[in-house]
Amino acid sequence: MKFFMEDRAEMFKVIQQVQKPCIAFEVLAGGQMFYDKTPEQIPGVVEAAFRETFASIKPTDLATVGFFQRDKDQLRENAEIAQRVLASL
Repeated sequence: MKFFMEDRAEMFKVIQQVQKPCIAFEVLAGGQMFYDKTPEQIPGVVEAAFRETFASIKPTDLATVGFFQRDKDQLRENAEIAQRVLASL
């Protein structure tokens, strides 16, 4: 499935309109957000996506993020970035 960055705003608008808790999934677009990025740029992309997501969902919502552990500890990296972003909100 192809990812279109402009779909994120539409998704967040719908999530805000739904009264029940929602799950925002694939917030990193299955890695498609990284296609034209260098390894050094990726943490910044993750942080920006997390900031946008956490700022755009309701307090009762949650977000899911996939990770790929083969080449590095993405679970740890994503958790550290999420912790930093949530602490700053």
